[in-house]
Amino acid sequence: MVSPEKPRPWTKEQYAEWLADIAARLEMFVEQQRPWPKGAKRFEYLYVDSLVKAAWERIDPVFRQRRTEFENPADAHHPNEPDPKHKGRVIARSEQPVTPAKDAPPTWLEQFKASYADPFREGDVEAIFEFASDSYEALREPWVIEQLVQWRREGSDDAQRQFDRFMQAYWKPAGRRSGDYTLPVIRRDQEIFIAYLNRDLSSSVAAFVERHANVGPSRVGDSSIRRVIAKYGAHFDEWSTGALRPY
Repeated sequence: MVSPEKPRPWTKEQYAEWLADIAARLEMFVEQQRPWPKGAKRFEYLYVDSLVKAAWERIDPVFRQRRTEFENPADAHHPNEPDPKHKGRVIARSEQPVTPAKDAPPTWLEQFKASYADPFREGDVEAIFEFASDSYEALREPWVIEQLVQWRREGSDDAQRQFDRFMQAYWKPAGRRSGDYTLPVIRRDQEIFIAYLNRDLSSSVAAFVERHANVGPSRVGDSSIRRVIAKYGAHFDEWSTGALRPY
């Protein structure tokens, strides 16, 4: 969990800026009384595409250029890399993706998806509807598609109700007032984790928790602080390698 001494392509300072940008964008939803972004819950917001891509654009000076080149390859211009197949113009090329090791631990996103898939496979039918309500990732999962197809093929009244319930949960926008509660929690958690990243490295997790638990106006409990460290720590470990970049 979070090894600050390990060299990383992306720093804790950039991570703090990245988180702050997302929080600022979420604040606009509250101020403008717009529907809260789907999936933007306490920790799950870290994977909401519309939020994280914009934040990467802020901290990475080449992101805007790469996105432009990807969307409009004919406009790409790299004099040192002419492409003879395109009359001297250079088509944008992405870096080769890094294939994770077979024994690599599951990513934060994989764990998030599994938190719905595992209970569903164990008989908790409600898990599929919660997944539909919480994340657009739901319709990308094979087990979800398989269940939807099964309901459609079954054709009974109950199967139709289940299918319709899923679709309603998936397409229903988040409530307008959900951000009033969620945003302060997100900001608080961000502050806790950034303080943890910036702590004296000789300070243990236990010492950090003891020093920050049940203090200040919010009076966050020790178990909640440990959860913040675990959730953000797993995300930062992956984020800081560049594996979560949207390009």
